[in-house]
Amino acid sequence: MLFACAKDWTRYSRSRRSCGGEGRFSGREVMSEFRRATGLKTATNMIATDWREMAHTILLQSVDIPFADPHFWTMQGSVRVAQMCYEWGLTWGSHSNNHLDISLAMFTHVAASAPGEITAIDTHWIWQDGQALTKNPLKIIDGQIEVPTAPGARNRDRYGRLGICTSDLFGAWSRI
Repeated sequence: MLFACAKDWTRYSRSRRSCGGEGRFSGREVMSEFRRATGLKTATNMIATDWREMAHTILLQSVDIPFADPHFWTMQGSVRVAQMCYEWGLTWGSHSNNHLDISLAMFTHVAASAPGEITAIDTHWIWQDGQALTKNPLKIIDGQIEVPTAPGARNRDRYGRLGICTSDLFGAWSRI
């Protein structure tokens, strides 16, 4: 079956001369056609980065697994995407090239809150080199993360030493 899918994919890709950002078709259109031509499930965080794009993506049936990165969807927005997926029979996923322990904590909490079918959260391993922006950084052990039962806390000293800016509740940026 996999070989047949690969053969279909190569036939599909050779038949398309102009697609993508430079071509005549949007990524949503290309992914929709690819999905239909190959029967493969598709996932992306590139063609649906806000609700307007998500609406077009869903209407065109471009993806089976919308990725909702909480860095730009926010945590609440990522959970809302997961709720939409649950209601419409899609799978929720996430991907980001986050590099900090606080990002992994954010992804873990969103994934734990997501209803329905979800993919494994996708994070890069390099953040585990000691940034410690949280007081108790989560650990990946045997490919698993235990979801904390207590609230987390920022390590304000590390933020200051790294020169990281943060915003208050009203959006004013300041150095800690």
